[in-house]
Amino acid sequence: MTTGTMKLVEVATRRRVAISMGAVTLVLFGLIALQDLKVNLLPDLSYPTLTVRTEYQGAAPEEIETLLTRPVEEAVGVVKNVRAVKSVSRAGQSDVILEFAWGVDMDMAGLDVREKLEVLRLPLESSRPLLLRFNPATDPVMRFGLIFADSGAEVDETSLKVLRRYADEEIRKILEPVAGVAAVKISGGLEDEIHIEIDQRKMAQLNLSLEDLTGRLAAENVNVSAGRLEEGTQRYLVRTINQFGSVEEFGSLIVSTGAGRPVYLRDIANVRSGYSEREAIIRMNGHEAVEVAIYKEGDANTVSVAEGVRARLAALEEDLPQGVQMETVDDQSVFIDRAIREVINAALLGGLLAVLVIFVFLRNIWFTLTIALCIPVSIIATFFLMGQAGISLNIMSLGGIALATGLLVDNGIVVLENISRYRAEGEDMVPAAIKGASEVGGAVIASTLTTIAVFLPLAFVDGVAGQLFRDQALTVTFALAISLAIAVTLIPMMASARGHKTLPREPGSSRFGSWFASSYARLLDAALRHKALTMAIATLMLAGAVVMLGGIGTELLPELEQGRFEVKLEAAPGTPLEQTDRLAGEMQQLAAANPGVDYVYGVAGSGNRIDANPTESGENIARMLVAMKSSGSREDQDAVISDLRARAGKIAGLETSFSAPELLSFDKPLEVEIHGYDLESLRAASDQVLKILRDSDRFADVESSLERGHPEIQIFFRPGTCCGPGLDR
Repeated sequence: MTTGTMKLVEVATRRRVAISMGAVTLVLFGLIALQDLKVNLLPDLSYPTLTVRTEYQGAAPEEIETLLTRPVEEAVGVVKNVRAVKSVSRAGQSDVILEFAWGVDMDMAGLDVREKLEVLRLPLESSRPLLLRFNPATDPVMRFGLIFADSGAEVDETSLKVLRRYADEEIRKILEPVAGVAAVKISGGLEDEIHIEIDQRKMAQLNLSLEDLTGRLAAENVNVSAGRLEEGTQRYLVRTINQFGSVEEFGSLIVSTGAGRPVYLRDIANVRSGYSEREAIIRMNGHEAVEVAIYKEGDANTVSVAEGVRARLAALEEDLPQGVQMETVDDQSVFIDRAIREVINAALLGGLLAVLVIFVFLRNIWFTLTIALCIPVSIIATFFLMGQAGISLNIMSLGGIALATGLLVDNGIVVLENISRYRAEGEDMVPAAIKGASEVGGAVIASTLTTIAVFLPLAFVDGVAGQLFRDQALTVTFALAISLAIAVTLIPMMASARGHKTLPREPGSSRFGSWFASSYARLLDAALRHKALTMAIATLMLAGAVVMLGGIGTELLPELEQGRFEVKLEAAPGTPLEQTDRLAGEMQQLAAANPGVDYVYGVAGSGNRIDANPTESGENIARMLVAMKSSGSREDQDAVISDLRARAGKIAGLETSFSAPELLSFDKPLEVEIHGYDLESLRAASDQVLKILRDSDRFADVESSLERGHPEIQIFFRPGTCCGPGLDR
């Protein structure tokens, strides 16, 4: 290794222009690659989970489990690499969750699942099974609230229709073409719908059935292609245009011509303009609003997408209807940009301090500049390798760069110090550079490889930890490998370009340095004379560290301070959407009354979200996002949470859970699983465990996945009494 290193160093010192151009090329490639690197908060994570969702309108959970869930479980449970199969059967909906082994190609796994579902026979009334993916990227990157500026009074039905129509027809069309936007989802407000309220007595008098009426509506309210017509050299497409365009046209529909006179729809029904059944009620600071959620494509740059959306919205502000304004509810790019900027500032500060420490100890400008040059060259060249490896700029990869910044100068210091020693002994510039760098080349390579050996294995760890730390491990590896190449090429070349007659000044040349050197010498002498005592002290310190390690908590990612928190409210099953909204409104008003709260955003119902979470949807579930003012402290946020938790405890049947916005979706910190075959026994055991945990002051927001059933009316037929003339089951 020494001979090879000597040849490399000799080439570097005698081919200065080539080495300089090589360094410049690395910098140029790094700068070009930097422009194309994606900017995200975290590395791209691929969750090995698939959800099969099937809907059967009107079916109870028991029928859903028997008719949908169990057949789907039996069909997809034999797919290769499936580790666990879980299911949730709700009224009208079945969700079967498949958990695969980490590292499985999820595209191929999805094809295998689809093949099993294609041959599955389900009730004709059920929908086709949908295959959904759990992915943290399914959360919208931006959310906006469309509200009326003058919100002193409650918004009326017409205003909510205007907001929803404007969001659907204008805002969606403007934002969907933005580069990187996958979908724009609109929730809240009121969607236009024509209501036909039938007078059953009049229909009975005219001998009209509901099937006849629905058939007439389906046959008349449609545009049909009627082929083509040729006339001379001209060809025409023929279409029958009969789709209704207004409420009056609906009312003018002829449903029957009995007794020699036409019967219009308006004669037997009240036709009016209304709104469809609401799935969600959105509120901004207590007033109804319409939500505009922006979802990005899987490989899109979050920051670039947000910039494009903001540019479009800035041009849209002048065209908003009078009195309407858009308020930002959530913008992931702001937190990402702030986090990335803080990491970059920390890396720059670390590099500056490293250079300053070098100058303090070496007391030589040229030495300092030579070593300082390897830091930006190594970091910028690392961007090129990051681009080739598909690594984005995120807090993990930039944290790796910040971590490597201090390690980058080690190789340069060792090489330069040895070169300077040979110069002090009288060697010329080039021979001193060759001998000095070659002599320590093996040690430098060995020390760099040992550091790489610590970080590189993290890139091959399975599970979410491996995907999370892969970017950091590879970034540190790339930076150290490039710094090693620079230490044996660029630094000897620069050292051979300008010599030093003497060694840099020793740290002991100053008063403080002299005191430090003499103190260290006395301490070292005492340690060598009392070896047993030194080993005993070291052993006690190690034992103390091990004991203290047991008291340190462990978690994959720390809770990041974002100045906001979320509240999940779950009312009793069967609670209407309006009642859920009323309960959530009380909590929102309580939070908004706190002077430290900036704004409160709430959603009652499932809304129009793109997600596959089967346990967090329904009319009895509401969510709140409480954003604190920038001047607020953590104590202010804790006070608001305490007030909300105390208020929720006074509302019968209302369950709450508080959490900070999550970077990754994981299970609860502590889960207790109870297995069994009898549902009532499971419910009784679950209630006992809940009571024990809730009585303890060490736990908060304790909840059970065994939900209370929706209220239902059950009809039992008496045998022999329902089979008479005109009656059947």
